[in-house]
Amino acid sequence: VYLRYGMIIVDKPPGPTSHEVVAWIKRMLGVSRAGHGGTLDPKVTGVLPVALERMTRIIGTVMHSSKEYV
Repeated sequence: VYLRYGMIIVDKPPGPTSHEVVAWIKRMLGVSRAGHGGTLDPKVTGVLPVALERMTRIIGTVMHSSKEYV
């Protein structure tokens, strides 16, 4: 039940794409829907918010919020 309204904050390592990370999370948790709040280049590391199931509705808000890259 909690996964339907969950969000996971991933410290993405260099290598995988953001889409690959989301696919891994879906497979590991057995959820049907997941979406990330911003694309990180495969070569970079960084924070990747991943919304699960019903929380995917808020991804638009995350995408349009201010972000800072260092």
